[in-house]
Amino acid sequence: MELIVIDGASEDGTCAIVEGFNSPTIRFCSQSDQGIYDAQNKGMALVDGEMTGLSHTDDLFARQSVLAQVAKAFGSGNIDGVYGDLEYVARDCPGRASLDWRVGACSPKPLRKDWMPPHPLLFLRRDVFEKHGSYEIGFRVATDFEAIRRWLTKGKLRLAYSPVVLFRIRVGDESYRSLGWVICKSREVLRAFRRYSIGGRGFCWPRTSASYVNSQVGKVPRI
Repeated sequence: MELIVIDGASEDGTCAIVEGFNSPTIRFCSQSDQGIYDAQNKGMALVDGEMTGLSHTDDLFARQSVLAQVAKAFGSGNIDGVYGDLEYVARDCPGRASLDWRVGACSPKPLRKDWMPPHPLLFLRRDVFEKHGSYEIGFRVATDFEAIRRWLTKGKLRLAYSPVVLFRIRVGDESYRSLGWVICKSREVLRAFRRYSIGGRGFCWPRTSASYVNSQVGKVPRI
């Protein structure tokens, strides 16, 4: 396993923390960028391994065995990616769960709506990015949505669903920090649907992250 840490030339002590680990398995890059998705593209470009996944600063693995479980799923068949479920937790108390999000299995019907696995949950083979591209930074807010729709529709990825909580994510989404950003994301989601010629009525209405998750809440197994 290798860990690639991408930092946006911050001055908040991040560099000292990463360098303090002094680990040969950690690769560190700190330089200015054009935002979150530009940083993610830089990280993907540095990946040497066969499979890859990403985690934002506020994301937490649900347990220590997550990567072993993902590796086992990859070894169980001829697949391009693995994803699971997530748990939203309180920002000031990561041990306190707020909501469970059961993502569900991928099929053509939900793809016609705005279904997608949250991108921190999606572990992919490296060649997915080589064949179908990485994140398009021309999208300001819905960049992950556009990329995953592209991979699922044009790339026709074969995904395995692991129905257990893989990640804990702190409540508070960059994409929903204001009404303007919610509207911007809705427009970009519509643009992505039009680009890949799929979708139905009602999928582009502005929504908050809480209302979206509430519509998808279910009881999911915890370990």
